[in-house]
Amino acid sequence: ALELANGTITAPYDGVITERLVNVGDSVPVGRPAFRIIDDGPPIVEVNLPVNVAEQVSVGQFVQVIKDGASVDAEVITKSPELDSASRTQRAKLRIVGDTAPMSLTYGDTVEVRLSLPTDKAGVWLPYSALQTESNGLWSALVVVKNADQQVIERRTLELVHLDGQYALVRGSISDGDLVIANGLDRVVNGQRVASQDVSA
Repeated sequence: ALELANGTITAPYDGVITERLVNVGDSVPVGRPAFRIIDDGPPIVEVNLPVNVAEQVSVGQFVQVIKDGASVDAEVITKSPELDSASRTQRAKLRIVGDTAPMSLTYGDTVEVRLSLPTDKAGVWLPYSALQTESNGLWSALVVVKNADQQVIERRTLELVHLDGQYALVRGSISDGDLVIANGLDRVVNGQRVASQDVSA
């Protein structure tokens, strides 16, 4: 009975054996893995969050996990209290709670995590395509302004507050109502005279 008990390996959790690392008759030293097991429960996603984001994320919060355009709901189940000294991030674990049928999830996949966070910073939403990077780490946009009886392009320096898909929340020398060039930034330059035109869609 003692020999049988010593020869029994009990998995630390319920799961599926995906790989056998030893064969029958092998001499197995202490500490050597015998099997690779994958938890057969709901998939878990691990994500490293910047500190300013991690501060606003709490256990129990729901987020979206996205892969190849398909999305599924997930719940934050743990958040590490430790800060990774190299990446300056905090690790959080998310458990998939939605229906994964529309999404092909495989262990080891890379996915996108989308979460909504409140912000008290005022700004203006612009298409991401309207922004250009500057050498000082800031951003800029080209705005059409009236100068006497003509319209001229001016470059406005901006701070990027938040990025959400194809749109960015910015603040700086720009306000609601300004005419911003959203596309074709390579065809115009600062100071160029232009003529804007209203077009009915």
